Amino acid sequence: MTPLQSSWRPYARFYFSFLPAFSRAGQTQRHGALQAAALFQQLSASPHWLLGISGPNTQEDTFFQLVVEVLGIEFTILLRDALAPFHAASASAYPITSAVPEDLDLTGAGPPASGAGDGAGECLRASPSKAPGSRTVSDALADQVAQGLSLRHTLDDGLPPAMPDGPSPSKAAEQAQAAWRRAQEMVPACCVLYEACIEALATSAGDVEDADGSLQAPTAPSPISDGVAMTALKTLDNTAGTLLQYLETIASMREAQQDPLILAVIRALGRFLAEVPTAHRAAVKQLWPFMTTVLDGEGEAFLLPYSMQE
Repeated sequence: MTPLQSSWRPYARFYFSFLPAFSRAGQTQRHGALQAAALFQQLSASPHWLLGISGPNTQEDTFFQLVVEVLGIEFTILLRDALAPFHAASASAYPITSAVPEDLDLTGAGPPASGAGDGAGECLRASPSKAPGSRTVSDALADQVAQGLSLRHTLDDGLPPAMPDGPSPSKAAEQAQAAWRRAQEMVPACCVLYEACIEALATSAGDVEDADGSLQAPTAPSPISDGVAMTALKTLDNTAGTLLQYLETIASMREAQQDPLILAVIRALGRFLAEVPTAHRAAVKQLWPFMTTVLDGEGEAFLLPYSMQE
């Protein structure tokens, strides 16, 4: 690694550590930061820039947790935006923004979705415990999604009721198209960072497999503390559940099945399942025919590492 390649990493972490402030400042700044972070990841060609080199419980450790939590929130909002035009076509009034429903989980502390949990922890060998009373980054991010609506609310409860002073049908259609364009720009960037976070967590696990498959002791301390690793794993798992909810909705909407975002979502989901093949078994099994045939079956290659473990 050249001095130039290594020198920009701490500056990148410092810049993106202000993501909460960007979120409070506005959507443009938040999305710009995420797009720039995705570009840094593509330039780096490895997830190591997400991690510090001075050990756990440092600012770098917190930075990794911050990225994971922000991605979980953004995926929930952006994937709903991606569905907005198709819902707007079947509703006379469709407000794009609404209050956060009570079931929106910002901390990732709830039960893992669709059968994940112990298997996920075993696959990445994360610590089974989290420091009691510790505060997750998402606690500080709760006020950043006051205008977001969870994807689960959209899928489970149908369209939110029209507000008394809701937009006209033409205005609603314009808002839906704007939301869709925003999703087209941002979801690929979020997928890049999601895959990077999965790889960073997997490669920082305490045990390392040798070439013959035997477990070897790590050569250096993990840059991610056990508590952060466990919290991050749970958040990544919840995000995988959000991706599956999006695909489940798309599978029932024939007019939406040419959206190129589908492949980006399948690829990101496949990366998680390759590391945690026991997660979301029922949902994955149900959606398998769709995921392997949609868009002429282009997504099947992204699921191959997972399918080889089944």
